[in-house]
Amino acid sequence: MPSRREELLRAALTERLDELCRERVAALHTAETNAHAAFVSELQAHVTGLRNESTATAQQQPAPGGWTEWEGDCPEALRRLSLGKALRAHSTPAPPAEPFLASLYEVRRKPTERLRLLAERYACPLNITCDSEREVREHLLERLMVQDRAQVESGRAESLSPEDVLLKLNLLAVYAAHTDDLRYLDALNYYYELDERLKLTGAEAWLAASFLGLYAGALTRWLNRKL
Repeated sequence: MPSRREELLRAALTERLDELCRERVAALHTAETNAHAAFVSELQAHVTGLRNESTATAQQQPAPGGWTEWEGDCPEALRRLSLGKALRAHSTPAPPAEPFLASLYEVRRKPTERLRLLAERYACPLNITCDSEREVREHLLERLMVQDRAQVESGRAESLSPEDVLLKLNLLAVYAAHTDDLRYLDALNYYYELDERLKLTGAEAWLAASFLGLYAGALTRWLNRKL
């Protein structure tokens, strides 16, 4: 029998998923995403289907057992995953984690460089779920919920790079669907609720859309398998 806490959490996540599908994703404007208008239209149709639990469960791609590569790049992979589409990936040796983590610390004040590093390492974003990436995930979570959050709550959200914030959110949304660690879902909740405090236009608008799709996927995964 579910505990009272689990019942409350299920009710909150169900309400959030319904709001996200019915209002937020439906309100996306394809004109704002330029070349990705077709992607946004497909995402709107897909997320509407996520309100059906059996469909949602069937469309979740399992986490890989180890490091994988696929033929595309990180942006294309995020769009596919946000649409519930599988990546045709193959196993490959994992690159060492410690040098990469050191590189992230070195560019902690250079969001453009961090974007490049993250997009290169996670060309297949499912690799963020690997055990070897635990410290990287913790670093990204800390950046979002400590440093970036401090900027937002002190009224300096405009000093953040929306693309940087959104790529971190996209990657952690991939992981949130495969973990029992509620901190990651909490981070997604926090930034979802910011809404207009992070202005998203132009090149990063598709990243905002893919984040919503991945967030919806994480919510359905929690509702179907965690609670």
